[in-house]
Amino acid sequence: MRVDPSGLGRVEMLLACSLAGLSIFPVLGNILAYLTGVPRRPAQIALFTLLVGFVVYGLGRRSVVDTLLGRTLLRRSVLPVALSAGLIGSLAAFGIANGHSPSSYAWLSAFMATLWLSGAAMQAVYPRSGTVDVPTPMPLVKGYEWFLAALTASIALLTYVFGPDEQGEAYMAFRGSSIQMGTCAAILCVLALATLRGWLKGFTLLCGTYLVMLSTARTGVLLFFALNAVVLVSEWLYGRHRDPGHSGVGILRHVVLLVGCVLLVTAPMALRSEYYPYLASTYVVPEKFRATTYKLAGLVGQRVHVWDELTIRFNRLSRVVPGEGSLKDAGQLQRSDARWGLLLDSVKRVIARPTGYWPREFDAVVGTSCGPEPCKYPHNLLLEIAFHFGWGPLVLLAVGLSSWLLKVVRTFTPSHPLAMRVAGVGFLGHLGFAQISGNLLDHAVALVFGLIWLALWAVPGGAAGRDIGKTAVWPIDPSGRRG
Repeated sequence: MRVDPSGLGRVEMLLACSLAGLSIFPVLGNILAYLTGVPRRPAQIALFTLLVGFVVYGLGRRSVVDTLLGRTLLRRSVLPVALSAGLIGSLAAFGIANGHSPSSYAWLSAFMATLWLSGAAMQAVYPRSGTVDVPTPMPLVKGYEWFLAALTASIALLTYVFGPDEQGEAYMAFRGSSIQMGTCAAILCVLALATLRGWLKGFTLLCGTYLVMLSTARTGVLLFFALNAVVLVSEWLYGRHRDPGHSGVGILRHVVLLVGCVLLVTAPMALRSEYYPYLASTYVVPEKFRATTYKLAGLVGQRVHVWDELTIRFNRLSRVVPGEGSLKDAGQLQRSDARWGLLLDSVKRVIARPTGYWPREFDAVVGTSCGPEPCKYPHNLLLEIAFHFGWGPLVLLAVGLSSWLLKVVRTFTPSHPLAMRVAGVGFLGHLGFAQISGNLLDHAVALVFGLIWLALWAVPGGAAGRDIGKTAVWPIDPSGRRG
């Protein structure tokens, strides 16, 4: 088949840019709502729908959709989906037979559990139709590098200019979740490390690190270090595969770059400047607040510095509170203890009932407090599926996800197409978020990325898969050099 290199490059750029935007759509939706005044959820849903539409269009242009709907792959998908639906359906029927009435969320949990098990099973049975795992690097696609750098820098600039939403706060999440902000910022950093080159890589990493650290979210910080470590190990193994005498100097250079970005972002905060880390970083507590919230926090009439707030929040990483400790410090520690208690209580309940509790509600069974009300879900994908449907689906999903993740990590190397790497980073980032926060509906984003990656893996170049792996004529830098 004759391949049009310029056409392939445009499609690959569309896919890569759309997937990069989709990986951070919660923050993009929050920014859109913040600037325009529209509600956050509709803005997020609209962006999600638009970007998924671009991804589907790109997959169609690469003949991925047609190939997946072909007889061979469609036939291979039937058995995993049927077995997954049968297992979840039988456990659901057992729960209904015990006299419990399912709620709408119970039906949603059954549907999502079926999809997760189906995806984990399909990754084991899908063949690899075309190969791109070649020893030479794949050329990067023109336009994507500038898009990712501009996207990350724009978010960082808006964060710096507007600053925290409330007086005395330490982070800026555009009235959204700091955990989402941290997760999306970590994904941007990993995308920069895994897919960019030269000074654009360093610039984008610096902007992304600024967003990660200023989110003050443990999830974002942990994902930042964990996922970047995965990318570095993957690239080191790739270098050893290409050259057994590979010294690893490039990996060391990347480690120095990451550490340097963290220091450049965090060290100046100790100066307690009025202009960093935000345009206006020092606040005076308004008079109307002094008799209530800020009085309890011991902040009456004081200037509140971002560095002090960040210190308190970062102490949650190690759950150590310095000094005498104010009520605000105690509140941070209490929330940390509450999350650990929730996980332990969820594990105990899962162990106690091998067949699960579906369709009973999580808060009615576990009863762990999340503030004034009981927690409605365990904030962990595996635990929530295990709570609803028991040990069997938990073991199958854990095994399937382990195999799935190993395959994804192998595609982080520059010998694989750009869109596949971007989808893989989005999958790992949101899957990491799914183990720390959110419910099954929030975790659906990770599943979407997982299925997109699976489609690209099963049909890496569509009808032109092998040609994409071999052609040296791409719109930018055919040598594939990486900075």
